[in-house]
Amino acid sequence: MILLPNNSVALLTKWSIFDSIGLSAFSVQGAMYAHSIDLPLFAVVFSAAITGAGGGIIRDVLAQKRPIVLRQDVYLLWAVFAGFIIGLDFLSKSYQFYILFIITFILRHISHRFSWSLPTRSIQKQKEE
Repeated sequence: MILLPNNSVALLTKWSIFDSIGLSAFSVQGAMYAHSIDLPLFAVVFSAAITGAGGGIIRDVLAQKRPIVLRQDVYLLWAVFAGFIIGLDFLSKSYQFYILFIITFILRHISHRFSWSLPTRSIQKQKEE
C-alpha cells in the first residue's frame, strides 16, 4: 500500500479498526438524524442499526463473503445500543455524541478482539409418540 507499510495494513485488517470506526460513526449519525426529525424510539434504533450495518453489509457482499450481521457476531448490538441511548434523549451536547461514538467503537473493537458472540439455540425435532 502507498501510505502504510504492508505489516500495518495486515494489523489494521486483523483488528478491524476501520470496521469499528464505520459502525460507530454511521450508527451514531443515523440515530442523530432520526432523532432530529422526531421519530419514535423504535425508528431511531432501527435507523442506527441500518445505517451502522449498511456499509459492512455492502462491503461483505462485494467481497463475496457472508455479511457479519448474519453471523453470530455481536456486530449489530452496538449500533442498537447507540441508537437506544440517543433515542432515549440522554444526550444533548455535541461532546456527549463524541463520547458515545468512542464507547461504541471500543465495545465493537473489544467484542471483535475477544470473539464475543450472541447465544444460540439449536432447533431439534421433537419425537412423536
